[in-house]
Amino acid sequence: SVLGGRCLYMRAPLIVETPELARGLLEEPELREALDAGARADFAIAGIGSVVADHSTLVETGYLPAEELAKLAATGAVGDICSRYFDSQGRECRAALNERVIGVSLDQLRAIPCVVGVAGGVWKTHAILGALRGRLVHVLVTDRATAESLLRNQFAAG
Repeated sequence: SVLGGRCLYMRAPLIVETPELARGLLEEPELREALDAGARADFAIAGIGSVVADHSTLVETGYLPAEELAKLAATGAVGDICSRYFDSQGRECRAALNERVIGVSLDQLRAIPCVVGVAGGVWKTHAILGALRGRLVHVLVTDRATAESLLRNQFAAG
């Protein structure tokens, strides 16, 4: 590639039915290699998702029923990154769903030196603020209306 990187494929679903299945898949050498490489990355780009069902890619693609997303929101989740749900301070929510995700953990993401978060839409304001407060992202790419909403909400919060 132009940047000298290499591509490793993760041939697995994003979210599986049980934590046991997730743990079993994570023992597969090819999958383990890709996840270990991701955890050692110097740079990452990650989308920030919200708990608003009408705007959730995970709901839209059928990975997550809207009812499960509503339960996550009721327990304090404000958004997700790498399909891991977090609260308003960027702390991983204690949700069974997080144990069924095939991907890097929030701690692994935090260890990456430069994470660019990409999110747009004012409905993602609280999710973006949580990701920023939790130091899940270092750089944010967003639209003007969302940036203005972030500033209003950040200053209103304290």
